[in-house]
Amino acid sequence: MKKFAFFTALISLLFLTSTHVRAQEFTVKVPSTDDYGSYLAPLKAGASIQFQVNVKNNLTDTCTVSIDKSSMGYSGSWISLDNNSQELLPQENKNFLLTVNVPAGTAEGTYPIFLYFKAYNSHNQNQSYTFSYFTQLITVDNSPPDTPSFVTSATSNAITVSQWSSYDAMSTTYTALNRSSGLNGIKSYTLTLKDSNGNVVGSPKTITSNIIRQLL
Repeated sequence: MKKFAFFTALISLLFLTSTHVRAQEFTVKVPSTDDYGSYLAPLKAGASIQFQVNVKNNLTDTCTVSIDKSSMGYSGSWISLDNNSQELLPQENKNFLLTVNVPAGTAEGTYPIFLYFKAYNSHNQNQSYTFSYFTQLITVDNSPPDTPSFVTSATSNAITVSQWSSYDAMSTTYTALNRSSGLNGIKSYTLTLKDSNGNVVGSPKTITSNIIRQLL
């Protein structure tokens, strides 16, 4: 709980002190998070996720660009970079692939990834640039959501389920920012019918939270 409170305070401070981190010489985009408050999709300790960082060279000179892994902060040790040093021609853009491997046993919470970049003129290494981009946020969600509650009504050959309700405190921020990903931190529900003896009847049915959103 103390670690979670510390990281929550740290994230709040980041939002207060960060400025827009697009340099005139370079443009950065993170397609998978730019529309969602820089949050990556939540994951559990021991899991991994990949995302791409796109960098465009707005200069008239060819430059070699790299991400400064040493400045990523606490989460930097979780990240591997594929082809980190890339040459960009004038007006060219390239993707940097980052793989996040959250160590087993990591406490749940929101962890920042600081994105700082280094670049230098490929023909004049004395001419260098540094720039940065929005801090990316990893949500580690280890705990199960609240037990779903719902209302059912049955006939001789059908069961109707309504008034769905559940909540996942750690993941709800992401689903609020990315409405296509789920509702209240829940991606989907799987329904399994059983008879009075506990035997499964028919095949399990998975219902996405977005379908439930439309029914509410």
